[in-house]
Amino acid sequence: MKARRAFTLVELIIALVLSTFVLVGLIGVTSQMLRYEFESSRKSTSTNWSLMALDQMKRELQQGSVLHIPASPTGTISLVLSGCSNWTKNTTLGYASCNASGCPTDGVAANAKSFYYCVKTAGTPSGTPWLLHYCQGPGCPAAFSSCPYPPPGSCGAGTFDVVAQDFYPDSGNAWYFKRNDDIAGVEMQFMVGIGTASVAGQPNAQVATAQHIKVKLSMQKSYLNTLD
Repeated sequence: MKARRAFTLVELIIALVLSTFVLVGLIGVTSQMLRYEFESSRKSTSTNWSLMALDQMKRELQQGSVLHIPASPTGTISLVLSGCSNWTKNTTLGYASCNASGCPTDGVAANAKSFYYCVKTAGTPSGTPWLLHYCQGPGCPAAFSSCPYPPPGSCGAGTFDVVAQDFYPDSGNAWYFKRNDDIAGVEMQFMVGIGTASVAGQPNAQVATAQHIKVKLSMQKSYLNTLD
């Protein structure tokens, strides 16, 4: 009976080297696929935050009747945006609910709503700026008291909603919101997401592309209404 020849040491080494190359290749492909999946998830999250931020703000601003730019030296641009719906600064309507700051347009103060947006730049869990939303009135945690309504204390104090994370001025502008009387409303310009191209220590890993928001929204107020 003829004996079977065993593998030589050289053949085993060659087989081991080839197997190592194949294994390294598979690990590389798998790692790359996982990296792309991770980055795709980050980009999707950034996009969803952008859409959520824009959708909520659009609804509230378009329903608004009073726009207030409280933090601007020129009166047109601001890092903060506030306003009201079902409210006017016209104090001559004769309603019993009128006060020094204005009147509800339908005479019922309980139907008025005041909103306030501000950016908290420090102390957030992620360490990046957050756009926060405060409100008083229908659908809000506090009863309507006045217009405009500032947050209690400072931005980040009291009861608020987080509208967006990684919130930054767009294109180097030092403002997020601008009053635009041409459309009787407001112009918003900002970006949501991280704009850097790579993560430290991972030069090939792309991070979420920032979503740039530039939009003009009209409000429910008269054209060139100087009172509101």
